[in-house]
Amino acid sequence: MSIDFLNCKPFRVFFAAGQKILCDEVYQFLERATVSELKGRNSLLEGEFQGQNCLLRRFAHGGMLRNLFRERYIGENPRAVRELDILDTLREQGFPVVEPVFALVEKKVLGYRQALATVRQSDGVDLATLDNLSSDKLAELVRLLERFFDAGLYHPDLNIKNILFKEATGAFFLLDFDRAALLSGPLVPMERRRIYQRLFRSFDKLGKLQFWDHFPFETVPVHVGEGMARYRKIRKIRAFFWKLNQK
Repeated sequence: MSIDFLNCKPFRVFFAAGQKILCDEVYQFLERATVSELKGRNSLLEGEFQGQNCLLRRFAHGGMLRNLFRERYIGENPRAVRELDILDTLREQGFPVVEPVFALVEKKVLGYRQALATVRQSDGVDLATLDNLSSDKLAELVRLLERFFDAGLYHPDLNIKNILFKEATGAFFLLDFDRAALLSGPLVPMERRRIYQRLFRSFDKLGKLQFWDHFPFETVPVHVGEGMARYRKIRKIRAFFWKLNQK
């Protein structure tokens, strides 16, 4: 996909080619948007844009960099613009992902700040809010993820909060592709295994790893089960050293 942009001082507004956006619409959205009740890594703004309820996610560093740089970034190719491009490409290919609206980049004396606006998915809940998921539904989720990986999606931060479940239709939906990338070909098994290992870790952190207790891993690609086996092994090692430190 190609990306166009407008200069709307103090912002540069990026959007999918062919889409029509006016600076006044962006200013009006930012002026009227309020803090959303939805929880994210950072606070989300919510408001109406071109007749749709939209969320604006501001990008901020995590870990040690958060205290140093907060929302300020340095370098070329802002992550918000990359994510906009990935979402547009995946939607064009028919994948169930959130609809991007625009990316904002605000230049500062040193670096820039950035944000991404997407259409809010009002009929979905993230997996962390569910009490259980059947093995059939988990197998459906694995099949969907494998389709993404076949298309070249590398998502190093895929976690339980990035996956929505639409209870009305029983379908899954992905959001938040920060730090993701579309590679030129399908992911190799090792890359897929690492992503699943990270995903299982997020299930565990939110007390949902038991969803997979009775899952028939022999019915899905080998790297899925390997990801779980490796995570459980690391989990046991961590538990052992934690007990050792308590003595």
